[in-house]
Amino acid sequence: MTESPESPGRVDAVLAAPVGRCLVAELTGLRFVDLLDALELPYPPNIAAFTNASSGRRGRRPRSVLGRRVVIDPLHRGRRSAEEAANAHRLALAGVEPEHARDAVRRIVHDPDGRRRVDVGDSMAVLEALRHVARGFGFWGNERDEDRLLVAAADELHPVADALVASPATEWWWDDVVRGDQRFAARATDDGTGPPRGDQVSEQVKTSTESLLAEETSARARHRSPSDVPQNASGDWWSIPIPGFWTSRAVSPVPALHLVCAEETGDERVVVWSLGIASGARVFEIRAPVDWARLVEIAPVDVTMSRLGDWRSWTGHEGPFYLPDWRVVAEHFDGVHMTVGGYLATRSVAAPVADGYSVLAGWDPDATLWLTDVIERVANCSNISQ
Repeated sequence: MTESPESPGRVDAVLAAPVGRCLVAELTGLRFVDLLDALELPYPPNIAAFTNASSGRRGRRPRSVLGRRVVIDPLHRGRRSAEEAANAHRLALAGVEPEHARDAVRRIVHDPDGRRRVDVGDSMAVLEALRHVARGFGFWGNERDEDRLLVAAADELHPVADALVASPATEWWWDDVVRGDQRFAARATDDGTGPPRGDQVSEQVKTSTESLLAEETSARARHRSPSDVPQNASGDWWSIPIPGFWTSRAVSPVPALHLVCAEETGDERVVVWSLGIASGARVFEIRAPVDWARLVEIAPVDVTMSRLGDWRSWTGHEGPFYLPDWRVVAEHFDGVHMTVGGYLATRSVAAPVADGYSVLAGWDPDATLWLTDVIERVANCSNISQ
C-alpha cells in the first residue's frame, strides 16, 4: 500500500482523477451547462429535455461552435432521434481545443456572479458536495463529457483543490479505518439483528465471487469476443462484491457516512449498529489507484466481457479488465478500506493490472468491506431514516 500522501500529493491525486475533478468543479459552483454555454455547445438530449424554457437555451440553435457551423438543433425538436442528437453533441464536444476549454473554465471560475461556491471549511457543506458527486457518478454519461473539458482546465481548478486539501474539514479523508467505531446499517425490514457474523461473512465472500464468475460466463455466452460487444453496451459495471459486509465511520450528525455519500442509495428505514474492530485485524488501505491495482493483483479474475461496455466508455481502454477473487483476498486480509481521498483518486481510473487494467466503481467513500469476522463489540445505535 502507498503511504498517505502529503498535501501537494493529495492535490495532484484529486485533480488527476475524474471524480476528484468533478468534486472540485462542484465546490466552485461550476456546472456542466455553464461550460456548454461558454463554449456555445449544444446540450446533450438528457439535459436539453429538462431545460427550462426561461433559460434562454430552449429552442436556440447556436450559429457556430468555435467558429464552425453547427448542424444540430440542441433539443432535436422531433427532427432527429435522441441517439443522433447525442452523437452530434459528442462530435461537437470532441472538437473543443484544450485552450478553449481552459479559457471557458477560467472565465466561469473567476466570475462569481450567479454561482454558489461551497465553503471548504464547512464540513457538512463539503460532504453534501461529495454526496452530490458520488450519487450516480457515471450513470448518466454527462460526467464523462464534462470531465473531457475539466481535464484540459485542471490548472484553473488547482487553487480550490489546494483549499479543499488544506481544510480541517477534510483532514480525515486520507486516514486509516476507524477501528473503535465502525457503523453497519441494515434495512429495518430485514430479518434478524446486527451484522453478519462468523461463517455468514465467509459465505457472503464465497457467494459474491461465484456471482462475479457467473456474470462473466453469461457475458461470454452472449459475446464471443470483445469486438462483439457493442460500443454503447451497458450492464455489469460495479467492482464491489455483491453481497458484501460494509461499514463506514460516523461523521456527526451523520450516523454512517455510506448512508449519504453513496453511489446508489435507497429510501428504506435502517437500523444502525456500532462495531468495535479487533486491533489486530488486517486491513488493506486504498489511497490511490496503485493500491487498488495491488489488491487486484493478489488474485486477478478476468471480467473483460461483463465489464467492457461501461469500463471502455469510462476509460477509453479495450481491456483486458480484471477484478480480485475475494476468496483469495480474504486469506490475506480481514478488510479493505477505501479512504475518501482514495475514492476521489481512484474511481473510474484505469489502474494497470497484469496485461490490462482494473476499474474501481460502486465502492463508496470511506466504506470498508469486511471479508472475515473481526468484530469485538456490537451495539445498536438507533432506528434512522435515510
